[in-house]
Amino acid sequence: MNFSNTLLVSDIDGTLIGADQQIPQANRDAIAQYCAAGGRFAIASGRTRGTAHLVLDQITPTAPSIFINGVEIYDLAADRPLYRKFLDPALDESLRAYGRQFPDAAVLVFTPDGVSVIGANDRGIDTHIGT
Repeated sequence: MNFSNTLLVSDIDGTLIGADQQIPQANRDAIAQYCAAGGRFAIASGRTRGTAHLVLDQITPTAPSIFINGVEIYDLAADRPLYRKFLDPALDESLRAYGRQFPDAAVLVFTPDGVSVIGANDRGIDTHIGT
């Protein structure tokens, strides 16, 4: 079968990988056969590229992939973003105000480079890349 001019896009969690965070051999084989027949493969995930590294270490998409639920489209082969959508920087103070209003809460901000945590009671921002 010829899959030229087709694109297969897969979610990561519960679709591409199992509970063990590994891509089952059957999935690897199917993707390899599909790509060998001319198809292109990409990932679409709510994860950041940093949190997708375990999957990206196991398989290499052949087409640009979607991360952070569409916030970033990234060409892994060229190692460059094709599209990014950022929140208005004014939102930073709103998130801090939320933290002051709800002192036991912490806000996780997902970025192309990782996850930032705006701590409870405005204690500051810790960046956790790849977590």
